[in-house]
Amino acid sequence: MPQCNNNKNHQQMPDNAEFEIRKAFIAIIEAEVTQTWQKSISGVHAGEATLLYKYSFHASKTGKRLAAERWARTAKHLARALKQEAKISFLEPRLVDFPLLQCTSAEEYALTEKRKMTVDLISSVRETVQAKFNPIPDNMKRYLERAKLHMDALAETEHLHYVLVNERVNAGYEYGRVLECLILAYEAEPNVKIAA
Repeated sequence: MPQCNNNKNHQQMPDNAEFEIRKAFIAIIEAEVTQTWQKSISGVHAGEATLLYKYSFHASKTGKRLAAERWARTAKHLARALKQEAKISFLEPRLVDFPLLQCTSAEEYALTEKRKMTVDLISSVRETVQAKFNPIPDNMKRYLERAKLHMDALAETEHLHYVLVNERVNAGYEYGRVLECLILAYEAEPNVKIAA
C-alpha cells in the first residue's frame, strides 16, 4: 500500500482561506445584526415594512390586485433597506472589532449594485417624485433623506471600510427602489396613507 506524502498532498490542496474568511465576515455580520436589531436608528421606522406588507395583503384580499402587487414590492424593498440600515448601525461602531482582509474586487464582498448606478437611480427618482407629488408624502421625504444620507456619507470619507461602503450603496439602492415602487403604488391608490 503506497504511503501518502503529507507535504505533497498539502501543496495540492486548494488555498481558500481568504475566500472563506471573507464569506465568514459577511455571515458573522448578518448573524450579529439579526440578534441585535433591537435598538432604534434615528430616522428609521423599523415596523413600516410590516405595515406595508399587511396593507398589500389586505388589498389582495379585497380584490385590489394591482395595488397589492405594488405595495408588496414597496414592502420588499423597504425591508431590504431596513436590513442594510441594521447592518450599518451594527458595523459602524465595531469596525475595529472586525478585522477585514483587503479585497481585490467588488464581487468579493457581494457589491451587487454599483455606486454610480445607485446615485443615478436616486437622482432620477428624486426628480420624478418632485414632479409628480405636491406636497411630497412624508414617507417619500424620509426615504429620499435616508438615500441622500448614505450617499453623502460615502462622499465625506475617502478610506471607508469596504464592507461599510457596500452596505451604504446597497441601502441607497434599496431606498431608490422603494421610491420607484411607491410612485407606482400611489398611482394605483392616490389617497392611501399608511402611518409608521
